[in-house]
Amino acid sequence: MRKENPRYPYPFRDFVTPQSRHHIVPFQKLVSIGKEILAHENEAERTKYVNDIIDAYFSSHPDVSINFESKEELKRAIHDKRSHRHSEAERDFLMLLAWLPGNIVIGRSGRTDDPGDILDRKAMGLSSLNARRGSFFALDNHVTKKVEYYIVAFIIELAKGRVTKTNDDMWN
Repeated sequence: MRKENPRYPYPFRDFVTPQSRHHIVPFQKLVSIGKEILAHENEAERTKYVNDIIDAYFSSHPDVSINFESKEELKRAIHDKRSHRHSEAERDFLMLLAWLPGNIVIGRSGRTDDPGDILDRKAMGLSSLNARRGSFFALDNHVTKKVEYYIVAFIIELAKGRVTKTNDDMWN
């Protein structure tokens, strides 16, 4: 039996009805990379990676909604495996990665050309970060079990980015 991926709630208070949010790099891929970061065997590197991503996210998006009072509380709970909120903190971290603002393009709902769980080249072409397409390809093609800092740097870039809003004419 195939295990379903958990859904991560959208952490911002914007409304896009009747349009949809489209991930350029599939959220499942980003969550998988996030799990690799959390499992990184070098504690100093793991701490740096997590802290850098969270700091970048909150520096550009202080209004992001998490289950913790502050980003510092989130980081403490992630790094303290004995914390009663450790699992919740890891889930919030994965939610942040699932909804990297620079990886989201808002546009037409019910697209016939929606690629599903693969890289969305159409959305990438409409993204405000289109000039950084190498970042999208690097994240989408990441297959190793050891995350290097260049992958974290791409995530940071997308964390600092903005959601791209389009109109329906752009999807033709």
